[in-house]
Formats: sequence, structure tokens, C-alpha cells
Amino acid sequence: MTKIFKLENLSKNNKNLYYKNGNVLTIGFFDGVHIGHKKILSIGKKISLETKIPFIVLTFHPHPNEIIFKNKKFPLLTSLEDRLKSIMNFNVDVIIVIPFTKEFSMMAKDEFLNEIVIKKINPKTIVIGEDFKFGYKAKGNINFLIKYLEDKKIVLKIVPLVKIDKDIISSTLIRELIKKGKVSKANNLLGRNYGIFGSIIKGEGMGRIIGFPTINMKTSKELLLPGDGVYLGKIKSDGFRKYCLINIGIRPTFNGKKRTVEFHILDTEKEKVKGLMKSKILRLYFINKLRNEIKFESVEKLVNQIKKDIKEVRKILKSKKN
Repeated sequence: MTKIFKLENLSKNNKNLYYKNGNVLTIGFFDGVHIGHKKILSIGKKISLETKIPFIVLTFHPHPNEIIFKNKKFPLLTSLEDRLKSIMNFNVDVIIVIPFTKEFSMMAKDEFLNEIVIKKINPKTIVIGEDFKFGYKAKGNINFLIKYLEDKKIVLKIVPLVKIDKDIISSTLIRELIKKGKVSKANNLLGRNYGIFGSIIKGEGMGRIIGFPTINMKTSKELLLPGDGVYLGKIKSDGFRKYCLINIGIRPTFNGKKRTVEFHILDTEKEKVKGLMKSKILRLYFINKLRNEIKFESVEKLVNQIKKDIKEVRKILKSKKN
């Protein structure tokens, strides 16, 4: 079972964590835990099993950009809880979460390595991606790390960046794709369907009036919301699993002003939907973008388009089954 500690608790737990015997250490924020991150974690675990010493992941929270660029919003691909769960899937022995504060951001590159990595964690092997940066103003890099570890008897395993269709996989690229609504491509880089979570809120009931009832969702501000448009998605909550049509935007046909997230569930009995409405937390996953959100000349034209959207969704789902 994975143990999770904050940095300030390390001194108390050194003996329990077998630091004296050394360990395999991986360091990173791992937002999204995408395919590139998974490669690093897989290699770290493999070395841990081969050398029979614990596998430790050192990560941070909140994201450094939230502290360094305080006036900018910086939504993430995963919450801390989901990020840790994804990391735990690699049978990690210990996860250390460093609270990323302004004070911590001022720590020099050599101080970070000496005071935290060497003295507190004592790794035998460090596994990191080739774009790894650390320390004040991210001045620490691979070249510095190689030189620093020369006389430390620590093995450094550098994992090359992973590419798909000439794109280097990174959390930054995935965020940009999701902002643009390119969720299908983002999903390929994540190795899963991108998802958000939130709770049900009362809507204006326009969907019900036009024959396509929707459920409105208040989403977590912590996570990145895909760009405006209509998507094929999937809703999950307490055993409830159904495909749905998702709309993100201001609903211009109804002269909306506020950006909303709403979804229409496909093929579900009313009783099951009533049960869903009682759920405290919903998870919404994005599979494909169908089209942009546009203003229709009439409600009738909007209804016709929704019918076409549902027809398109059924084609996509049918092709996935074959």
C-alpha cells in the first residue's frame, strides 16, 4: 500500500520508509499523468523491482505557476487526489508531496538537491525525463544534475521525451489542445479520456422545453474546461455509466450570457436519471468534439441540429463497437 507524506513529515518517518537502504526516486508534477509520465513511472518501478528497494515519487502541490504567476489562472488536467491515484497505479511505495510555496520557489537548484533529495530521501537511483527542470527560476536542468551527481554514487536514469505524430507529449501541449476543443487528440496523449468533475445545479429548463432535457453541472474551477462546443462524452457517478451529448458555451440561440456546462443523456430510463440527480459528485469525460457552438436563426433549426448531433454520436459509438 502506498504511503503518502508531506515534506515536513519526512524526518519522523525515515525509518518506516527504509530510506537508509536507499530507494529509486522520480521527481515531477505529473499533471494529467500522461503517456510520457507513465513511461517514467514504469521505468522507475522496473528498477525498483530489479534492485529490491522502494520506489518513491516526489511531487508538488499546488502547481508552481499558481505561486509564481499569482494573477494568472492556471487550471490543471487533474486534481491532486486524482493525480495521486494515477501515480499509485504504478505500485509506488511512497509519494512525497511538497507544498509549493513562495519560500520553496526561492530554493536554489543545489540546495534543493542537497537538502531535500540527498539528505531527506537518500536515493540510489534517480529517474527523470530529459526536460526536467528544478530550483529557483527553473535554473537546474539535466546537465547540472549530471555534474552534481558525479561524486554522489547515485545512478541517474534519463528518460527520453515521448512523441506521437511528431508531437512531444507534455502537459502544456495537452492543455492547449483541450482549450481548443481538440479532445480526441488530447486523449491520445493522455492515454485516457479527459475528464472533469462537479455537481448538479438547477438550469433554466430550456432543454426540456425543446425536447432534449439536459442536466447542468457546476464544475471544479481547479480543472481545465474544454473550449466551447458540442461533444460526445460519458457521464459517470455511483455506478451510473452513460454516453451523453455535452454542450459548453453561452447558448447563443437563447441569448445566453453566462458560460455553462450541460449534458443530454442518451437512452436512459427516467428512474435512473432521478437517481443520478441525487449524486453529489459527477464525472464527465470528453470523447470527441462534434462541432462548434453557434447561434441558430430559430429554435426549430437548433432542434434539427441536435437530432443530427445525436445521429452522428450513434454512428461514432457503433464504429467503436465494431
